[in-house]
Amino acid sequence: MAYKKHKIIKESATSSLLYFKPKIIKNKIPIYIQPPFAGRKGDIVQNLIDKCVDNGRHTYVFDLKNATPKTSQISISDLINIIHGYVSIIGQVDICGTCQGGWLSAIYVAMYPEKVRKYAIFAAPINTKTGEDNIIEKYCETADMKLHESLVALNGGVQAGSSQYMSFIASNPKAALWDRFVKSMETVMTGDMNLINKRIDQNNWYDQPQNIAGTWFLEAMSDIFIGNKLFKKAMKINNRIVDLANIKCPIFVYSGANDEITHSEQMRSILDVVSSDEKHYIDFKDTGHTLVFAGKKQLEYFAKEFLYD
Repeated sequence: MAYKKHKIIKESATSSLLYFKPKIIKNKIPIYIQPPFAGRKGDIVQNLIDKCVDNGRHTYVFDLKNATPKTSQISISDLINIIHGYVSIIGQVDICGTCQGGWLSAIYVAMYPEKVRKYAIFAAPINTKTGEDNIIEKYCETADMKLHESLVALNGGVQAGSSQYMSFIASNPKAALWDRFVKSMETVMTGDMNLINKRIDQNNWYDQPQNIAGTWFLEAMSDIFIGNKLFKKAMKINNRIVDLANIKCPIFVYSGANDEITHSEQMRSILDVVSSDEKHYIDFKDTGHTLVFAGKKQLEYFAKEFLYD
């Protein structure tokens, strides 16, 4: 899987700002997409990009590069500063944050609310201490930070993509191995080459992990997941407390009832702390994690609700 045709607006050792141009401009307010930062390339959001572009929106995407020992010291504060630099180039935006890019974008919108007109967040763990059968909370209850720190140190300060890959499999081996195999076989049985090629792309994406900077990975583990500090208004970025109540723009929250990673309640909880007068929420039925922001029906719903105005 790789991003479709685009232009690189700005580039550094850690990331790039990508631009996808619509054929016909229907709304001058640009879309800024924050993809998942979960140990794989963010091009899993290509369907979301296509939906925005096809609906006549200038679309910009943060592309995180594969981390190296030289870029291993990038912190969450650094990521927020990079995002702010990118958004400042674009101007006021409508933001879409997905999965790990969801909590990161939530931090940004809370810190720079004047930059954001509308905010959509998909399948992101905001309150990690809620929801029945919560995989993230169960993992955090037994997580050994010293072990994570040691693994990062042994890899030159980088959180190896292979470690992320094995963690995902260990957290839900049935979904990662058996369910994926069954879905692949069902796709093959359809004989539809378009669907088969899409399934191949998805499997290749899943099986090609990406290294991420050890510094922000360990911060995310301790502060976002174990400490739940973002939701509890206890997280500091650039020496400022991040208060999600600073989010006052219209907010659109999308979760999946069958999400095997982020429980719906973890996602819905953001509505309890933001100050927005206009709040929208849907828990898509029969929808797993990536389908929340990549599924055809889900994106059609998103487009009608968020892109048209």
